[in-house]
Amino acid sequence: MAILNFIKKGTYTRISQIHWEEGQVTDIEVETFASKPDNSYLYIEDYDDTNNMNVPEEGRIKGKRVMNDLEEKIHQAHYSVIDENWDPDIYKDYFGSPAWKTSNLHAKCYEYLLTLPAFSEASSDE
Repeated sequence: MAILNFIKKGTYTRISQIHWEEGQVTDIEVETFASKPDNSYLYIEDYDDTNNMNVPEEGRIKGKRVMNDLEEKIHQAHYSVIDENWDPDIYKDYFGSPAWKTSNLHAKCYEYLLTLPAFSEASSDE
């Protein structure tokens, strides 16, 4: 699941991290790409030490992923779920434990993001 057309038509935004504190979601990190990433990654065996692309010794495991998508990010943002303007009802609807018993955590986070003014022109890819 991802959010489409966040910055401009054709962009692809997905949640990269969900932060927790004392059993509650506090922040959501999102990354936006110019188009949908193809999930290609750079692996240890792709590194060429002659080009100064050194990998720490502890990371030299064949096939180990060493960086995120090769697709270039055009935007990265941080959204706080709890702040001084926090509405307990919104939190309960999207992040309270009853909401998660019937749904996927990421799906609920995407639903919440789509309620924010920043995403007013965006839609989900599901």
